[in-house]
Amino acid sequence: MPLSSNFPDYKDTFTPSKPFPSREAAISWLQMIGGENKFVLVTKRSDAGGIKRREG
Repeated sequence: MPLSSNFPDYKDTFTPSKPFPSREAAISWLQMIGGENKFVLVTKRSDAGGIKRREG
């Protein structure tokens, strides 16, 4: 059941037709599709090594 009819359903837009050969290929595809639909991809690797702050 959709949460609200006020928001478009992007499920089909972000469903690939086949598995990706690599993480980089998936990210590249998501950036391309996201850009075409005015989305911004934000990623954080699970192996980032914990929370670190940049010194500045």
